[in-house]
Amino acid sequence: MRAALGQLDERLARLSAAAESAPQLVHQAVADVRQSVIELLQRVDSSAASILETLRTERAALSADVRTEREAVVMAADVERKAIARDAARIAEQVVRSSGEQARHLAREVLLLLIVLAVVVLGLPFAAGYLVGRARGGRVPAQGR
Repeated sequence: MRAALGQLDERLARLSAAAESAPQLVHQAVADVRQSVIELLQRVDSSAASILETLRTERAALSADVRTEREAVVMAADVERKAIARDAARIAEQVVRSSGEQARHLAREVLLLLIVLAVVVLGLPFAAGYLVGRARGGRVPAQGR
């Protein structure tokens, strides 16, 4: 581009010099300048087309990379979600199993304490009667004698 603009400046300088010396040369110089401008525009056009094609290619590649990365992230998140769900299920199962064992242990203790309480509550009057009867047994005067 700089070289083409440099050539254009040279031709314009020649055109100025030629315009002073001969009008026929001016027409030739104008034609040369016109041809140079057309060539320059064609180069710019082809360069712009090349840049646009490169941009399209890069955009397509970037789009494919983003899609691939997004799919990889979604797959990784899905794997993590499944792992978390498995862990939660395992923890819930352990909690249920542990609470069931604790409930059975507590029920055994409560049942044992209720049995001991029943024995004490029901056995205490019998034991007291037995002891009182034994203590009186030696001292009770005979009624029919």
